[in-house]
Amino acid sequence: MSQQVLFEKDEMIIKFTGLTMLAGLKKELRLPYKDIKGVETSGFKLHWLALRIGGTSLPNGYKAGRFVYKAERYFLHYSNPNNVVQLLLEGHDFDKVVIEVGKPKEIKNAILKRLEK
Repeated sequence: MSQQVLFEKDEMIIKFTGLTMLAGLKKELRLPYKDIKGVETSGFKLHWLALRIGGTSLPNGYKAGRFVYKAERYFLHYSNPNNVVQLLLEGHDFDKVVIEVGKPKEIKNAILKRLEK
């Protein structure tokens, strides 16, 4: 996965590069800490009835881009749903952001540390 997670003072930034950027139709996501209401690292499964709004969904499990299911807006970027961080958001363009990262628990702890401030 070609992405970079940056922790700034007031927001988390996820930058996408190369084909990853094209597949998800997004160069970066800016997520203010005040909008993050929860963080999970358990496996993620997108409901099969979810509607792809823009992006990529391949049979091998690769998902990138915008999806909607039951009025919830998702931004997804993963190929292995067991190596993801799920961000539960409020007051943002998306209700949930799910991204694959190398060390989900470390990223989760880094986010939670910033939410405590």
